[in-house]
Amino acid sequence: MAAAKKGEINLAQLRSFLLSLGFEQPISVNRSQAFRHRKSGTVLVVSASGASGSLRPADLLSVLVRLESEGLARESDLRQLRLGKLPKAS
Repeated sequence: MAAAKKGEINLAQLRSFLLSLGFEQPISVNRSQAFRHRKSGTVLVVSASGASGSLRPADLLSVLVRLESEGLARESDLRQLRLGKLPKAS
């Protein structure tokens, strides 16, 4: 997989972040990945484009809104996502 543009979150990075929050390994459907949160049952679906696995801004916004509304991420993590960055592992 080619690298995403500098400063751009790619699918592999988002997958690692979501797994750290308690989401299960994603299920692939066409060019989309579906992630299910074990405890809450929340499902997130994102699409990657091209060989780089770049994510659409709409998908990142959807992830941010769902994580926030379901209380699945810390406020510091949500702040980083709002800036278009993945939170650092803690």
